[in-house]
Amino acid sequence: MKKFFAVGLIASIGAMALASAAALGTLGGASLGAADAEVTACDTDGFDVSYTTSFVDGTGYVVDSVDLSGLDGACDGLTAYVTLTDDFALATAITDADGSATVAGGAATVALTTAPPAVDVTDVHVLITEPPAP
Repeated sequence: MKKFFAVGLIASIGAMALASAAALGTLGGASLGAADAEVTACDTDGFDVSYTTSFVDGTGYVVDSVDLSGLDGACDGLTAYVTLTDDFALATAITDADGSATVAGGAATVALTTAPPAVDVTDVHVLITEPPAP
């Protein structure tokens, strides 16, 4: 009996999630929406990520910026968003350890909002996309 109840509960929650998503509408208007679309990657062979660090008394080394290089020319003019995380398994974002920059010449240097201790950084997440609308 417990298994059927659990399956029924999961099905009900799934139906509510679908109904909630359907109520959002689609992208393209000035209101909140949800949709999906296939996108092509501007870089298909990967790129390099490195860090610019500095030493702060009492803290040690901190990460000031994230440097992206080796991006294909198709990425030029797009915006690179970077978030640093402090737990590889959970991908917990480090508070304010993020930023964005425009890709030019196959590279971008993303200055971080807050420079986290380098010892806390375990991973970097990069999103390259169209710049935000004005």
